[in-house]
Parts: sequence; structure tokens; C-alpha cells
Amino acid sequence: MRAPLDAIAKDNFARETSWKLIHDWYRAILPNTRHAEPRSLFGESADIAIATQPDEFWTVTEARSADRIMDEVAEIVEGKARRKPDRTIAAFIIDFLESREEPATIEEIRQAFISADYRVIDKTMRGELSRLAMAGRIERVRTGVYAAVHTSEVHQPPSAVKQGTGPIFAGVAGELARVPSFPSANEHENTTLHKLHERIKKRLDSLLRGLGNARGRYSQLDDVLSDYRSAIACDEISALDIDDLWISGAGLIAQARSFAALDPSKQVTEPLEPQLQALLGEIARLHGALVMGFAKGRELAEKSGIPLLTAEEFRKLFEYERSIVRWMLESDQFAMSDRVRSLFEEVDRLLVMTSESSEHLATIGYPIIRNLIIFGANALGAAERIAGRLALVGLPVNLAVVGMLAFFRDNLSSIMGFSSSVPELRAYLEYHLTRLEIEWQEASRKKNS
Repeated sequence: MRAPLDAIAKDNFARETSWKLIHDWYRAILPNTRHAEPRSLFGESADIAIATQPDEFWTVTEARSADRIMDEVAEIVEGKARRKPDRTIAAFIIDFLESREEPATIEEIRQAFISADYRVIDKTMRGELSRLAMAGRIERVRTGVYAAVHTSEVHQPPSAVKQGTGPIFAGVAGELARVPSFPSANEHENTTLHKLHERIKKRLDSLLRGLGNARGRYSQLDDVLSDYRSAIACDEISALDIDDLWISGAGLIAQARSFAALDPSKQVTEPLEPQLQALLGEIARLHGALVMGFAKGRELAEKSGIPLLTAEEFRKLFEYERSIVRWMLESDQFAMSDRVRSLFEEVDRLLVMTSESSEHLATIGYPIIRNLIIFGANALGAAERIAGRLALVGLPVNLAVVGMLAFFRDNLSSIMGFSSSVPELRAYLEYHLTRLEIEWQEASRKKNS
């Protein structure tokens, strides 16, 4: 350690500039004489001020050289450190723009910070400008130019996005719950649907009896059949939940396709007996006919609301869905009803344990994840309307705080990636996330002032 310090001590440039501080500070900590005690050269307050500078402070950029960084360290040592700002970056920007009669460029805003002795990282300032403009707190006149927004011109928030085809989510009794999706009154009287329903139940019982003790060898198929049996078990079709029937049926169809395409010479999965495979295929076809007999089922089967995407975009969508579903099942921060948990367990089996294409699987999971995110987005809108107090309107506090905010915190990348397929949803999310961030910054400022 002493050799490089001795070299710095002999260097004329180091002795005549702020770089001398490095030598002097280390010499105080590591004195040359045997009996000298280590000491703080600058004093405790300056040491703490230097040690607590953010990473950005020490980062060399084109606009901020290493020499400039050492000069600023010297300013701290000499007691010339800039005072702690009494306003947030957002508040400073808004105040500055409102004090002007004309728009300001980014460079003019940067110079305003410098003139006010307010240190701010350029990237942070630019990010704050973008967030304020998106939230309607300031106006982006054109690229790199911003202006104040007068009260009469405040940007109106995006319209709330409604949940579409697929399971509808709601907050009930402290949990994330699902709204039942029953057949219409006209469909109750449809004799063809009654016959299909009864035939499926009989064929399913025959398949389960035929599998017998062998069900243990086909664990995935057994799980899928158990789910489907629960969805179809009611005595009357008026009690069928079409969403449950659709998602459990999707798993059933995937299993039927998988066994039909099974090649024993290339795969370790044991094939079904021919009569059992025929029964499985028949049930899958009967299920398709039953689902298509309900208006809600036709909407789901016809991929209502599914965006037109490329194969690569569907692959990414599939990954976003799988990540979100796994979080829903593994996180202990989200309170959900048994019906919701069962739904995500079925989706998880579909996304993880089948050989279907990612495009097909993403299409199945799409309406479920879309409606979940829309439910969360509307919760964010409610939170923003009450100034970030975290008790979301219409939702129990434990769901709002422990669940929904954790959901967005841990899955933000996947949520925003998924929402890119629904432009109005992404805009709605970005607006309210930005507003919440601004409100929390203002609350923190008031708390610390």
C-alpha cells in the first residue's frame, strides 16, 4: 500500500490538484511512523458525507471527468458541499417551468439545477421529465422541450380498461376472487347441451374406471382428468362455470393430442391402451362441442380479444404468462380464493407440462393474465385517486397492500411486457404507476420537511 502512496506523493500533478486528498487521507489512516495512531484527516462529518455519496457520484462520464469528481470531493472536505435539497426533483422541475413564460429545453432545465446548487444525475432528471409528462404534470412540447401545464389544461387520465372475455377477477372478503360465469337462461333449456353434458360425464367415468390403478403411472393425465371431472360434475348445466369448463377442457384436449402423437420408440411416456386413448379422444371432441354450445364458450374458443402477433411475440407472451402464473402460485403475499388458486394451478400445468406450441399455450393463458392485470391496473387507478394512501377503493387492505402492490413490484417486467400487446392497458398502467410514484415522493418530502 505504501509504495503507490509514495509514488503519488512524489507526483507533481497529484501534489498540485485535488488528487492529493487520496494520499493525505490514506497517510492519516496508515501513518508512516510506528507509534502514530490512525486518525480521520477530514473529520467525521466529511467522512460520512463522502462515504454516502451514491454510485452515480463516482461514475466517470464524458460530461464529468475523474478530475471533476476529485474536485467535488475537495469541496465536501472544505465544507462547501451542496446543501440538502428542500424539494424533490419533480417539484423543482414543476416550479422552474411554472416560473417561466415559455418552454424550456433539457439543457436550460439542467442549468437551473446547477444554478440552484442542486446536484442531480442527468439520467435521473431526464427520467423524471418523462414521468411528469406522462402523468400530465408538465407538457412535452416537442422532443427535449418542456412547459408548465396550466390548471385548465391538465391532462386527463386514460379511461379505465375493462376486463374482457375470460375469468373475471374481483376483490371479495380480503381475497382475489373470481366472478362465476354461468350459462344464459336460454342455454339452460337447450336439450342438446344437456345430452352432451350427460354423455361426457358417462364417458369420463368409463375412462377413469378403465385406468384404474394405472392412474398413478399417468400423473399429469390424472391431474387433468380430476380437474375436468370437478368442472363437469354438476347435475344441471345451469350450474356449469363456463370459464372452469374451458380452462380444464384445454388441458384435456392437450393431453388427448399428446397421447395421440406419442411415439413409444422416442418417448419414455407409456402409451394408453387403444380403447382408453379412443375414450380420451372422444371426450375431448365432446367437450369441444359442449363449449361451443355456450356463447361465452364460443368467445373463448374463437380467441376473442387475442392480438395478432408474430410467432416470436407469442413466444415472449408465453414466457411472461408462465412467469406471472408461477409467482401467483409460489408467493405467500397474495391472498386468493380456492377457486382462483385452482385456476392458476390448471394454467400452470398447461404452460409447463404439455408439449403444445408456445403460440397455442399463450393464446389459452392470454385472457386469464390479461384480466388479472386489468384488475390490478384498476386497483392502481383507485390507489392514485386517493393520493397513494394504499387502501385501494373497493378492495380489502390486506389484498391491496400485501397482494396487489407486491404483484406489481415483483412482476413489473413481465406485466409491462405482456401489456405491450394491449396498448390501452399499457398506457393506463404507466399513467397510474407514474402518478403513484409522484405521490409517494411528495408524501416523503412532506414527511421529511
